[in-house]
Amino acid sequence: YDVRDPYAAQAGPPPPQPPPEEPKPETVSAEDILKEPGRRDRPKQLVVILRGPPGCGKTHVARLIKEKETEAGASAPRIFSLDDYFMTEVEKTEKDPET
Repeated sequence: YDVRDPYAAQAGPPPPQPPPEEPKPETVSAEDILKEPGRRDRPKQLVVILRGPPGCGKTHVARLIKEKETEAGASAPRIFSLDDYFMTEVEKTEKDPET
């Protein structure tokens, strides 16, 4: 017990330290990975994920990337669209010709 600080005995352990900041992901321009010299330094396999609201140009950008890849002599990349994955058949009602 410290006479100068009447609350010293009640202080308890020091507060925990905040966790260290995680490094932020690096943002890279599409041109930096599609054109030379950055093209040589990129990983052999690459995944590009485009997200956004309907009509914002995701498919257009995917096609531009595909075009740039084929212009550089690479094989055409695969484009997977969740719109294709979740497409369902529309129910069709047929009338009986006898009724």
